[in-house]
Amino acid sequence: MKIPNPLLIKSHFFHLCMMLLFWLHLSSCAGTKETALQEEKPEEPAPSGIIEDIDPMSLEEIDFTVESKLNVEAESSEAYRYLTADRDDSTGATEEKLQKQPGYRVQIASVAIQEDADEIQLEAILQFEESEVYLIFETPYYKIRVGDFVIRRDAEALQKKAVELGYGDAWIVRTIITPKTKNPDIMPPDRQN
Repeated sequence: MKIPNPLLIKSHFFHLCMMLLFWLHLSSCAGTKETALQEEKPEEPAPSGIIEDIDPMSLEEIDFTVESKLNVEAESSEAYRYLTADRDDSTGATEEKLQKQPGYRVQIASVAIQEDADEIQLEAILQFEESEVYLIFETPYYKIRVGDFVIRRDAEALQKKAVELGYGDAWIVRTIITPKTKNPDIMPPDRQN
């Protein structure tokens, strides 16, 4: 009687196991073919109201002022009269305005509390009598900006003055301005009379 070689038995057993595993693998893959076809369909995004392909650089900057709510005692002050003079139609004051255009302003402060912003604005109105002072709200800050300048050099001069007056963080911002013909410091030298 012939004794089988143990290495040959192990080799046959190994090949048999490998064929069995291969067959199990093929049979398990055959069951998922239908699922794979369903997953190939592109899913349509759920309507969420979010526009993901928008270019933020194409948006136009909106510049607006926030009317401050001053108390009754402040109505008699010079600063209050100055604040409301250009905005009050009952005074009969009319100013010829130019169209909005790119320009410069000097930002002297940015605070999160409106009362602080109102105080800074009132101080700035008294300190910068020759220029408009704007209180602009851009979430979450109230920004106090001064002037309407077409030429950056003019804004730099006001920035230097602001630093001398104690506004150490004053800096120039490029924004949309509405220069008024009444104020000659905002017009380029070649356009002044």
